[in-house]
Amino acid sequence: SQIPNMKTMKKKLIADLDLPKDLQDLIRITEVFTYMQDERKKYVLISNHYQKLFLDEMAKRTGLSYEELAYTCIYELRDILINRKVDREKLKSRKKLCMCVHTPEGYQILDGGEAEKIFKEHFTVESGNIKEIKGMTASKGKAKGIVKIVKKTHDLVNVEKGDILVADMTRPEMTVAMEKAGAIVTDEGGITSHAAIVSRELGTPCIVGTKIATHVLKDGDLVEVDANNGVVKKLS
Repeated sequence: SQIPNMKTMKKKLIADLDLPKDLQDLIRITEVFTYMQDERKKYVLISNHYQKLFLDEMAKRTGLSYEELAYTCIYELRDILINRKVDREKLKSRKKLCMCVHTPEGYQILDGGEAEKIFKEHFTVESGNIKEIKGMTASKGKAKGIVKIVKKTHDLVNVEKGDILVADMTRPEMTVAMEKAGAIVTDEGGITSHAAIVSRELGTPCIVGTKIATHVLKDGDLVEVDANNGVVKKLS
């Protein structure tokens, strides 16, 4: 009953505000994009399930572990399965650090020193002197609190009431921790991202799309989140 009620309330609000057609069209477009994003996530999760089953079967047939197969590329699987061509030392190297580059001409997997050099040049953030981070306002409000970085599921237990939850992006399994957070800050996402939608439902200040929050901020940092202006300030 909640969804029909919300639709009725939305229709009434649009009529009461006498919104012009172009603004109503933008609202509708936003609704469609949000729906499509949720649908995409649903099918990604379904595909991940079947991918896991496939790799489990590959592991049985090839003698490789699931972890080793996780560092293979789809284009390599035929040779591994049929011809048993596999370089386990190469897979071990990829586990330490690797990247897969796709172009219209094909793909290339880089690992070892070459991957490390590219990572340092293009993805490493020098965070020592950065005291202020900017992003996009997803849910307005202000909060001050201690940073808790969430990179994996096990990190969720560290989030306490009033903490500032900082992640690359949020996912449904993080909702319990998000309910405790005084504010939410993410590297990625926009106004239709999971973090944005949930934070608005909770009325929690949220800034998304900072790109560098998880690199600059550390567990235990005291920060002030001004989601009205999309700014996070380090206080200590």
